[in-house]
Amino acid sequence: QDIDTRSDVYSLGVVLYELLSGQLPFDPDRLAKTSGANLQRILQEEIPPRPSTRLYQKRMTSVAGDSTNQRTSALLPKDLDWIVMMTLRKNRDRRYASAKALADDVRRFLAGDAVSAVPPTLAYRCHKFLWRYKLPVAAVSVVILALVAALVVSLTQVQRANLANRETTLTMADLYARNGLAADELPVAALWFATAAVTAEPDPDRGRASLRR
Repeated sequence: QDIDTRSDVYSLGVVLYELLSGQLPFDPDRLAKTSGANLQRILQEEIPPRPSTRLYQKRMTSVAGDSTNQRTSALLPKDLDWIVMMTLRKNRDRRYASAKALADDVRRFLAGDAVSAVPPTLAYRCHKFLWRYKLPVAAVSVVILALVAALVVSLTQVQRANLANRETTLTMADLYARNGLAADELPVAALWFATAAVTAEPDPDRGRASLRR
């Protein structure tokens, strides 16, 4: 028969499936009661549930509510689901090419790297990167937030200073207008009036008054 290393990968996948879920991919009792033709159809066409799904079903149907099963189901990473299901693919060309390729993917999972069994989407790559380098990323995020906060505070202080300077200019122009002008004060007063006319844009009435003066 046409058997190669990918058949070994399937066998390793069955072992890994049982280690993770505590069950075989297909119910042995069901297979034992199935005729040859139907048995072949099941093995060639039906896709077994993911290991995490089996764990969840086992938890939900457990009368005693075994807390160990609950913790295991909650902690089973999705990457392991993908790795196991890749070993059990019906089309052997879509399985791992060898036991070494399977072992390499398991090592990548243990190291926190992206595994080849998972579709290489941008969201998945970003998730793995953030998970692997979460401490440096968190430190950089804190620094960026601190810089943004400092920038906001600085801009707020500059705005307040500009408002204070504008009010001072307008107040000086008003004082010159109320108190009268001596001959030697005319150049200085003219400068205040001109500055007040420019800075009084939010207050048109005061700006026009400064221009008239």
